[in-house]
Amino acid sequence: SVIDIDFSNTIHALVINIPTTITSIPEDAGTADLGGATVVAAYNGPFPGSGNTHRYKFTVYALNTVTITQTNFADTLAAAEAAAIGSASITASYTQP
Repeated sequence: SVIDIDFSNTIHALVINIPTTITSIPEDAGTADLGGATVVAAYNGPFPGSGNTHRYKFTVYALNTVTITQTNFADTLAAAEAAAIGSASITASYTQP
């Protein structure tokens, strides 16, 4: 998932059911590059407004289940967090010129 922390946790991306055979994601990846993963929210790049800075939190989850079947962001994220056996996050900032 990618969430804009500084704009009411706006969703910038959510992809689920990435197969365990996928070990990296290339730049400009499409769903074909993700082994049939499900895109719940397509990537929407940063745009905090001219001169503003926002923080974006990128999170990946390792799950104890093969698939998640929810189709909206809130339910999908709740299911992922409930099934998580591990997770990792990184937060990056972007300032709009």
